[in-house]
Parts: sequence; C-alpha cells; structure tokens
Amino acid sequence: MSVQFRYSFLLFAFLFLFFANTAFANNKDTLSTFLKLDNVEKINNTFSFRPYYTIKSTSISIIDKNNVSEPVLYRAKIPSSAGLGFGYKFIYICLSLDLPRSSESIAKYGNTKSTSFQMSIQRRHFGMKFFFRNYRHFYLSNPTDFYEDWNSSRFPKRTDIGTYTLGFYNNYILSNRFSMNAAFDQSERQKKSGGSLMLMGGGFISHLVNDSTMIPYDVRDNFPDLRNYRKGTFNSVIIAPGYGYSFVQGNFSLTPVLFAGSGPQFQSNRETHKRYFRMRLPLFFSSKVALSYNAKTFFSCISFSYETSNVPFHLTKIRTGTTALEFAAGVRF
Repeated sequence: MSVQFRYSFLLFAFLFLFFANTAFANNKDTLSTFLKLDNVEKINNTFSFRPYYTIKSTSISIIDKNNVSEPVLYRAKIPSSAGLGFGYKFIYICLSLDLPRSSESIAKYGNTKSTSFQMSIQRRHFGMKFFFRNYRHFYLSNPTDFYEDWNSSRFPKRTDIGTYTLGFYNNYILSNRFSMNAAFDQSERQKKSGGSLMLMGGGFISHLVNDSTMIPYDVRDNFPDLRNYRKGTFNSVIIAPGYGYSFVQGNFSLTPVLFAGSGPQFQSNRETHKRYFRMRLPLFFSSKVALSYNAKTFFSCISFSYETSNVPFHLTKIRTGTTALEFAAGVRF
C-alpha cells in the first residue's frame, strides 16, 4: 500500500466519521430513525466512593522484519498500585499509591522507576484523555534466545534503557445506544445491549534512550538499523476508527472496545556517530474490555486494556505495548 493511498484512505475515514458524528450525534430525530431510542440513563447520585487495584506492564519489542533473529523483548517490572476515587456530581478525583515490591522481585527483574499521570473527561458523545508515562530500567525477558548458556532465574538488567510518552486522545461516540461511562466507570447505566461506531484522534511524543546498543552483542548484525542506536524522539498523530458494544443482562454487562488506525510519525534518531530524520506511517492499536456490575447503590468493574504502537525502520521495527488490569468496586450516596 503506497503512502499516498494510505493518506487518502485515512483522510476519507476521518471526514466520513466526522460528518457522520455531526449529522447524527446531535440530532435525536435522525438518531431515533437509524438507532432506535436512547439506551442509556444518567445516574443522579451526588457522591460516589470507588477503591481500586491496578496491575500494569510495559514492553519494548525489537523485531527483525527478515525473521532471521528472534525479537529482542524488554519489559519493565512496574509496581502494582492501589487507590481511591471520589466523585461529586460530574467531578471525579483519583488518588493512587504504588505498592512496595519484595527484595526477591527486585533481584529477579530489576528495580524499574516509573512515573505516570492521567487526566480524562468522558461525556456521552465525546471524551478526552491526557497522559504521561515514564519508565526507566528494563530487563531482557527472553535471554535464552540469545545466550545459550543462560540458566539463571534472574534476568539481564538494562538500567540504561528509558522511555517516556506524553500525549492526548479524543474519542467521538456516534450513537446514543452505547455509553463508555456505563461500561468502565459506572457513572451511567446502559439499559440494554447496544454498540456504536467511534473515532479516536490524538497525538503523542515518545522518547527512547540507551547508553550503548539495544541489541544483544551476538545478534547485532541481524538488526543493522539499530546496531549503534542511542536514542530517538517520535512525534505521532493518530486517526483510529473504532467500535464498542455492551452485552447487557440485568445489572451485568460485558463490553469490548477496539480502535485501530495510523497516522504520520516524525522521527529524530541518533546513532553513535550520526543523527537522521525521517517520516513513517506506523500502525496503532488500542483495546479495552470490561465486566461490570452496576446496581443502584453498589457497583464494580474488572477491566483490561492493551495499547500498542510501532516505530518502523528499514529492516527493523520497535513495538511498544502497555497493559493494565484493574479491579474496582464502589458505592453511591
């Protein structure tokens, strides 16, 4: 697929979904013709209290496009966290704390340093999320693919590898039959099963750094693009159509949401003895699924999210992935 064709396709998809959102999402008569009646009810309780527990992970995969070598897979051992959420009318404040790790875990996986921040607003048809994620110290999770005599229960540590991502996403929900709030935050209630076409748009800046090379010494020739790679900054713009559907049975619901798309990525890369710039069009993928219970006073949710993006080179690509598993329960007054 040529770059010109992919740009034309993305522009067409964006304009189609934008005008569909404008025409349908704000016109109830048109919505009732195509999408039946409003399927979501607001919850008017004044105050809510929501404890939660979260397990997160992040990875950096370096992939040989010629399939000569196994991927080089780095992971960060991020501490799990516990927190409390407090809601008053349309305002929601969340406080969380990283839980301590055992000395055995630190010895095996290393002592990852992490900082994360997220602020989000989700309305019926529009949502926005700002985020910052910073991770330092990774471990090589597949050492036996590169070191035949590796028999230790501890993994090789890379305290020099660090990455951060700063950005934002918007989402547009076209139908009154589906609510992101009902599925993941329980601030609304979905009365029966329904779904919606959606559109995500956003941008983010990512940075990756190491002090020598990202590639194990014995297979450096299989990754010529990154043989002497030191650091890079990647500015990405994303347009990703998506779809979500809630399967509702009484107070229970099961909701998968999926976004997939692409957009221009402007790279600034530095090797040991040179620096170069380029533009690529990588793929982006984001998914989330939730199992929720949403009664009048008590509510709970188990959710899992996965997001991945790519940094393509000529013969190699870097794939980053983040996951989060959250358990939450709460009450309303």
